Amino acid sequence: MNYNILPLCAAVAFIATGSGARAETRDFGSAGDYEVFGEASTRDETGGCMAEFEYEGPGSTKTKLFRTISSDDKHLIFLTVVNHEWSAEKGKTYELTYIFGDSFYERESLGVKSDVIYKGFMSAFPADEFLRVFAGSKSLHIHLGDTVVDKLLLSGSAAGVALFNKCWAWVVGTERAAQAERDKYKTIPRDPFAQGAAAEKDD
Repeated sequence: MNYNILPLCAAVAFIATGSGARAETRDFGSAGDYEVFGEASTRDETGGCMAEFEYEGPGSTKTKLFRTISSDDKHLIFLTVVNHEWSAEKGKTYELTYIFGDSFYERESLGVKSDVIYKGFMSAFPADEFLRVFAGSKSLHIHLGDTVVDKLLLSGSAAGVALFNKCWAWVVGTERAAQAERDKYKTIPRDPFAQGAAAEKDD
């Protein structure tokens, strides 16, 4: 599968705005110093999970794991890495290599900006495989060509991933309930007075 820039753009929009103002949110607490949050699916919006971690060191690098239940990218997980000393450009693409011990991923990554002063990048990975690798690794080294971008210790990552998976199981449950609600009203148009409403049923 080619993890191109399109799902990355969708994930940036989700993180920036949230999936819906009326969605239930849940704080799953922390494990391994990872803070985990979940947002439920609703009839109109799909939910997701997010795990955050901040590292000591120059620029205080922050990482964020994010996964959404939407049909387009539910099999993907997104990783953002930002630092307040970096000059990565929002919207620019970077060819990065992520090294976990003997495992590595080469990814087209999208430049992002977070919390006003933090800049970095986001990449997409196959969720189930990546979470196993992430949980079982002691470090993550990121390279831009021959340049070392960062070297991060992954102490506590196994506990963080376990809590993230707990959040994901909850989100999957809320999606089942949301889909049942969508199916209940799928033959009724959102606006019966709109032109062509008979052909535009609620999906």
